[in-house]
Amino acid sequence: MKRLLPILLFLQAAFTLLAQNPIVGTSFTPDPAPYVHGDKVYLFTGHDEDDAVYWKVEAETMAWGYGLKTDVVEGRGIVLRDIDAGEYLLLKGVDFGARGARKLTLCVEGAAGVEVHLDVPDGPLCGSIVPKAGKAGFREVSCSMKGAAGVHDLYFVFTSGGFRWDWWKMAR
Repeated sequence: MKRLLPILLFLQAAFTLLAQNPIVGTSFTPDPAPYVHGDKVYLFTGHDEDDAVYWKVEAETMAWGYGLKTDVVEGRGIVLRDIDAGEYLLLKGVDFGARGARKLTLCVEGAAGVEVHLDVPDGPLCGSIVPKAGKAGFREVSCSMKGAAGVHDLYFVFTSGGFRWDWWKMAR
């Protein structure tokens, strides 16, 4: 019995610490997992729920971004910056479901020009945000979506630069 008591105390302490895990507090963990291959860094994220594409998604949550950098903005967290025309952001294996997406909303600062393509950067165009000057600060801009159903790689291809991007969301 004397040998068993320390083992039981250790197990109780271990399970208590695991139950207080501050990292995973919900069913969704937006912390990206970096993977370095050659001279590129790929960021992979996980999600435990269906219909993730229809939730608000932070713009820095991506499989790969060409030429993109991030800023920390007080009250917003991390946003993408230094976006230039011709660069893009890639999301791998997006499941739009059988009904597909009908609307895309972005939260941006500046005149954002974004085309949404399926499978490759110059693949089928399913949505486009035209750059327009607006009020100072972050604001929402939207466009309709066509042909985004099933599972596809999703490319946000930038047609203008000089803006910052906080988040995006699709709707059915």
